Amino acid sequence: YCYQKEPYYYMSQETMNSIILFIKNHIHEYSGILISWFGGEPLIAKNLIVDFMNKVHEICIDAKRPFYSNITTNGYELDYQTFEKLVRNHVRYFQITIDGPKEIHNKQRPHKCKNDSFEKIVNNLITIKNNMKNASYKIAIRINVSSALYPYLEQFIEWLYVNFGNNRHFTIVYEFVRDWGGEKIEKNKELLSRKNDARHWIDVFSKKGFSVNMGFEQNQSKVALCTASKINGYVINHDGKIYKCAMVLENDDFKSINNIGIITSSGEMNLDEEKLEKWIGRDELLEKCHNCKHYPECMGISCPLETKIKKHPNRCDELFEYEYEYILRNRAVVKKIEYII
Repeated sequence: YCYQKEPYYYMSQETMNSIILFIKNHIHEYSGILISWFGGEPLIAKNLIVDFMNKVHEICIDAKRPFYSNITTNGYELDYQTFEKLVRNHVRYFQITIDGPKEIHNKQRPHKCKNDSFEKIVNNLITIKNNMKNASYKIAIRINVSSALYPYLEQFIEWLYVNFGNNRHFTIVYEFVRDWGGEKIEKNKELLSRKNDARHWIDVFSKKGFSVNMGFEQNQSKVALCTASKINGYVINHDGKIYKCAMVLENDDFKSINNIGIITSSGEMNLDEEKLEKWIGRDELLEKCHNCKHYPECMGISCPLETKIKKHPNRCDELFEYEYEYILRNRAVVKKIEYII
């Protein structure tokens, strides 16, 4: 990702084994487990991931605990055989980015050593769509809208509808290209989106029958219940260090407070309880939360990085005031979707 620093690292087999051992040792203490895969590009190590998921699947079956997983991937290595193995081992939600028509996508998301990444990603998705019709899975197509994509956005939405519309397995994540920090953004300033009319385009998608996730637009309004706010929510990095927030993993300003411990070779988490307490829980329930019908969506906690660490005010009332009609319409679309259990 543009905000990540080089060199890039792989999680070692030893760290993977430590995580598996932790799950095996402690699975009976929890009601279930959710594993989210994120990178870089996690499927560069897809054989290791498939092996890991198979082992965790067996542990959860033996312990009679529910198990669910999702992955954020560029989709290039997501061939049908890999997809089938992942779904079989309870990876059921896939976020895959297609940043517009071929010429725009290949410019924004170039392959490291080949001219084209678009064709292979799209072919992978169409093969999956045509051959995995009855399994329980969801593929979220994420679109990073840049200034370069904007003139083609309407025809691109039509292309998405033709190829993936009216299909219960596919949904949309709509995002603007933003400045997430790091050095690489300086070379790509021209791609930053200058318009803020996400609501219009989300409206277009929902009228096409797509369910739409507002992505960071909603999280920025502090209404999403983030993993970092949960007492048993952790980010385990490639080196076994444990963090609370994935968004500022490499941010020097928050690295100290974010790094709350390490996982040991014996499968234990050595945690700094004092740091952990700064992320979890609620200081005081706001007055406006008491009678809010949307309280179950954020539990009055939302994003701890913004509200507890940065001390920024909660903006949830802005979201519901300006987007309530969209929320109601999108809820009607979501009702048509088969939920994954």
